[in-house]
Amino acid sequence: MSKPERTTDPSPTSADTEGGGQRENTNINITKGLTRTLSAANLQNSVLNASKVNALRQSLNRHHDNVSRLLLTSKENLEKRTQIDSAFRACKEAFIELSAAYLKMIESDSQQVNIAETVRSIVGDALSDAHDKLTASLSGNLQPIEQRNAGASSVPSYAAVVSEQSCVRVARGSSIEVPRTTNLIVIPKENFSAKYKTSRETREVLQKTIKPSEYNLKVNRITSAKNNGVRIEALTVNLPKIKSSRELEDAGLRLEQEGKINPRLLIRGVPCTMSREEIKEDLVTLNLKDHDAPELKVVYIFPRKDNRRTTNCVIEVTPGIRTHLLKDRYIFLDYFACEITDYVRVLQCFKCLAFGHFAKDCRFTTICGHCAGGHETRNCTLRSGAPECGNCKRWLPQAGRQHSALDNKNCPILRRRMSERISSINYG
Repeated sequence: MSKPERTTDPSPTSADTEGGGQRENTNINITKGLTRTLSAANLQNSVLNASKVNALRQSLNRHHDNVSRLLLTSKENLEKRTQIDSAFRACKEAFIELSAAYLKMIESDSQQVNIAETVRSIVGDALSDAHDKLTASLSGNLQPIEQRNAGASSVPSYAAVVSEQSCVRVARGSSIEVPRTTNLIVIPKENFSAKYKTSRETREVLQKTIKPSEYNLKVNRITSAKNNGVRIEALTVNLPKIKSSRELEDAGLRLEQEGKINPRLLIRGVPCTMSREEIKEDLVTLNLKDHDAPELKVVYIFPRKDNRRTTNCVIEVTPGIRTHLLKDRYIFLDYFACEITDYVRVLQCFKCLAFGHFAKDCRFTTICGHCAGGHETRNCTLRSGAPECGNCKRWLPQAGRQHSALDNKNCPILRRRMSERISSINYG
């Protein structure tokens, strides 16, 4: 016998009264938007075919994205926000597993009706539990997601599509624009190495030697490079002309075009039982049928945590494959619908907060990523207080630093590093 379905009626039950009082209507209204499209009543009154299951998965993914964005601006402390995000993610993973089991069962011709009724009951209970957890966790001043999205068109405009393709959506941060640039490396020739002892000296001679207007050279950014060289990120440049520059030749400098690497993507919710070969096979057969011999590779599979049935993995693809896979923001692996986002990694030391090395190799002073104190971030006792960026405190004393040094949305230094990394990736 299936269990009676729970409802989202705001009136308290006897268990609510005995357990410590009624829930406030405010909290119910907050989470009502999260559960309306996925309520048990809706499941009971509809026939769940494969397309409806996938629609529910998409809706749940959108709600999770919205909750994550809300938490970024929430005034709750980090521990509370982490608890809320973990609760929602656990509920989402439970639903994905249940819906995967349902999709597998409806392939069988026998006992199809009984199976559907059983799964409806299970999914309804799981979603009611999700509602209960979110009602207890979410802050009372969060605006319902349905109100935030009121009036928004479900069909993206042409401008929105173009804008989306020219941006990289960084995990737990805002979008970063992808510059359409050509990267150039200028380094001293071998027999001129004694003349150019630092990147600064190379840069000074370059700026005296090359006049940008003669080469249609529009410089977006210029930075130091290895071997006492400089890297030029150019929005436009007459590449053949500048490569054959007699002035560079006479100055003992050599110019090379820096090749860009292929983009990487993060897939969330990958079944732990799948191997690299199986992941690649399902990516091609279930998601890239219209592409002939798509070029992709599975770079890394994250270790399994807390006996979960799913994990995350990183793949490397061509720009065209990236655009195709990100179109719906989810892909199919086995019986799972998995979230997929851009993956941009900046190597940042969690001990000193500087860049380019790991904490195990760090020789600098320890700085907390939250409060800028002289201790490791994981040992911070001021988590409930306002954050202070240790990097901005050191390098940008005039700028605001009321953010974490690990916040890629609000920290200008980390955001600049992210932009530099993105400029070295070929997004097409």
